[in-house]
Amino acid sequence: MLYKYLQDNTRYINVSLKVGGLQPKSALYVCENKYGDCKALTNYMQALLEYAGIQSNYTLVYAGRRPKYIKIDYPSQQFNHVILSVPMEKDTLWLDCTDKTAPFNYAGIFIQNRSVLLIDNKGGTLTRSPALQPPDVEEYYNININVVNGADNSMQVEAHVKGALFDYLRGMDEALKERDKLEYFEDADLFEFTDVQQLGIKRPSRDSSQIIFEVDAQLNNAVEQVGGRLLIKPIKPFYLKLEKPEVRTQELRFDYPINVKDSITYNLPEDVKVLSGIKPLRLESDYGVYNREVLINGHQLTINRHLLVNAACYSVEEYSQVYNFLKACINADLQKGMITFN
Repeated sequence: MLYKYLQDNTRYINVSLKVGGLQPKSALYVCENKYGDCKALTNYMQALLEYAGIQSNYTLVYAGRRPKYIKIDYPSQQFNHVILSVPMEKDTLWLDCTDKTAPFNYAGIFIQNRSVLLIDNKGGTLTRSPALQPPDVEEYYNININVVNGADNSMQVEAHVKGALFDYLRGMDEALKERDKLEYFEDADLFEFTDVQQLGIKRPSRDSSQIIFEVDAQLNNAVEQVGGRLLIKPIKPFYLKLEKPEVRTQELRFDYPINVKDSITYNLPEDVKVLSGIKPLRLESDYGVYNREVLINGHQLTINRHLLVNAACYSVEEYSQVYNFLKACINADLQKGMITFN
């Protein structure tokens, strides 16, 4: 209740005049003015909790999409953000007091899995924020494609997404007017060959770390007539820019897992006799898993895919093995299929 009160009644403004870049404004200042920077809002939230008899810790973190290594042997200012940690009997709650739309206790892409400095009456303790796990970043897409002919087809999508895409879409949904959302959604480049006609975005609840979006789109050249057969092309392939092992000079880091599932159903004009090119496949390694199922039921063709890439840091020496696995996943996703009808 207090965290939602903070979100509803204050707003973030960066105050860095004189020592303002390091020293927080008082809780009274925030209470009266209804704004503050990360230091001031965190200090204010800590005061609210203290009044309610709840212990919390002012916590320094280097925030951003990429965690930063902290040099523990070199005492210095290596942090750029302040959050609040609330110790519980068996766990810790993490509150970003500058985020007006974040779910309660949400350690998202911005603050997950990095060194943090907890401040208490005895000084500071270096610990880590929780790392995102595969369920925390899962993206699931249920896609229906209605094939009328080889060039004019429609697509409906219902997607349930978490992680980085959740952060992007909730920010877009809160900040933009309806007429501008479609353009920014298309900038996410989620689907190929599509002309999005309608977009709907919703969250199940305020504390949900998942966004549901629905898309109606026109497909262009995703299905091509070849004589009496149909050539289907991948509409949502897995892309990752990778340097060849012989030119790679630095480690490869996945700061959080990649966990993408989709189910693509093609509603075809006739019953399928033969599908060539796209077959069931499973690729498994220490770096992740790729799985593909192919189901044919009369005039419906369904392709289920799941890609999981583990969060890890790989040395230059190990890079070639990681590269070979990821390249195999990419090549599998880019395979085309040829449908022959009865």
